[in-house]
Amino acid sequence: MKYIGIDEAGRGPVVGPMIIAGIQIEEKDLDGLKSLGVKDSKMLSIKKIFEIGEFLLKEFNNKIIEVWPEEIDKNENLNNLELEKFVEIINSLEGEVAIVDAPSNNPKKIEEIIKSKCNKKIIAENYADKNYLQVGAASIIAKMKREQIISKLKEELNIDFGSGYPSDEKTKLFILKIIKEGKINEYRKIIRKSWITIQPKLTYY
Repeated sequence: MKYIGIDEAGRGPVVGPMIIAGIQIEEKDLDGLKSLGVKDSKMLSIKKIFEIGEFLLKEFNNKIIEVWPEEIDKNENLNNLELEKFVEIINSLEGEVAIVDAPSNNPKKIEEIIKSKCNKKIIAENYADKNYLQVGAASIIAKMKREQIISKLKEELNIDFGSGYPSDEKTKLFILKIIKEGKINEYRKIIRKSWITIQPKLTYY
C-alpha cells in the first residue's frame, strides 16, 4: 500500500509563504519512520526537523508547493486555496490513499471536496499530523522548507522580522515600522496585506 501524506506550514503568519508538502510513503516504511523519530513537527526541535527532513527529501518522493502572499491575498477563502494545492500534490504523486491534515473543523466536507477531484481514497482529519506518520513526515518537510525560506529572506533583506507570526514581538515591530514608513508595497512579496495585522488602524500597544 502506498500513501500520500500532506500537511502545511505557515498558514497563519503575516510574513512569508505558506508551504504545503506531500510525501509518498509505502506501508513497509512506517516502522522505519517511527524509529527515525517522525512525528508532528511542532513536537520536534528545529535541529531534529532539519535532520529528519533532509533524510525524508532524499529517500522519498515528494512535492512541495510555495504559496506566497500575493496569491494568498487574491483568494477570499484560504481553505479553498489550500485544498486546491492538496489536490495538485495528490495528483502528482503515486498512492492509493491520501491522508491530509484537515484545514477546517469539518473533515468530512474536506474529504468530499478532495475526492471530487482525485481518483484516490482520501482521509482528512484534524490533528492528522499527530495521528499519522505519513502526515507527520509531510509536516516536517513543510516546516523545514519554510524555515529555510524565512532564514534566506532575513539574510537578503538584512532584517530580523522574527518568525513572521502576528504574535511574535519582532514581527509586530517590523510590521509597525513599515506601516509608519509607508513601505508596505516595498515588501509586497513577503507581506500578506489581507491579514488584519497589516491594517494601519491596528495598534499593538
